Amino acid sequence: TVDAQPDLVLVMTSSPRRVVAPGAEVEMTMALKNVGTAPAENVVLTLPTDTATFASATGGGSANSDDVVWPAIASLTVSDTATSFTAKLTAGADDSVIQTQVSVAGTTEGGASVSDTSNLITLRVANEADPVLTAAFDPENFVPGQEIRLTFDIENEGSTQLSSGTLVVPLPRDTSLATAPTSTGASCTEAACTIPVDALAAGGSATASVSLIVDADSSLTRLAGGGAL
Repeated sequence: TVDAQPDLVLVMTSSPRRVVAPGAEVEMTMALKNVGTAPAENVVLTLPTDTATFASATGGGSANSDDVVWPAIASLTVSDTATSFTAKLTAGADDSVIQTQVSVAGTTEGGASVSDTSNLITLRVANEADPVLTAAFDPENFVPGQEIRLTFDIENEGSTQLSSGTLVVPLPRDTSLATAPTSTGASCTEAACTIPVDALAAGGSATASVSLIVDADSSLTRLAGGGAL
C-alpha cells in the first residue's frame, strides 16, 4: 500500500521582474498549492529579505529578523488552485541586487516533515530601462491563402525611459506582406519589415503589427514568427 501524502508546490514571481529603481518597492507574489493526496498541516512560509527592506505583506505575513514569515497555516487541503501570498520589499542603493527564494515547510497528518523551495528571484537595483517584447498571431490558427496578423507588445518594465529604436520583423516562411505597417518611417522588403518604436517611459507600452498572407500552396502545419527590438 502507498500512504497518502501532501505534495507542496511553491512558485514565486516579482513585479517588476528584472529591474527596480533604488528605494522603490518590488512586490513578491507566492503561489502555494498542495497537489498531493492528503492535507498538509502546520504550513509555514519564509521569505528571506536580507537583500532588501520589509515594507508590508498580505495574509498575516510579518517581519521576523531578516525574513518575512507567514505563521502556521492550520491545514492546506489538496487542490489544483493555488493560494497566493504577497510581500512588498523596498530596494536598497543603486548597483545592488535583490535576490531571494521563498521556502515552505509543514507536516503530514502523522507528523512527518514536508517542504518545498521556490524558484530564485534576482532583480538589479538600478535606474535602467528593461524592454520586454512579446509576439502573437491573430487569429491563432492560420489558413493558407488567407491573411494573418503578427502583433507585438512592447513594454518597458524598467525604472527609467527606454530610448526610441526599431523593431525588425523577419517575414515568416511561406508568407508575404499583405499590408505595409502604417507607422511613420516603417519600411519592408521581401524578407523583413523595420518599424520605428518611440521612446517609452518606465511602465509604458506600445504595439506594432505586420499583416501577412500565408501562401496558398503552403504545406506548413505550424507558423512561426518573431521580431527583434
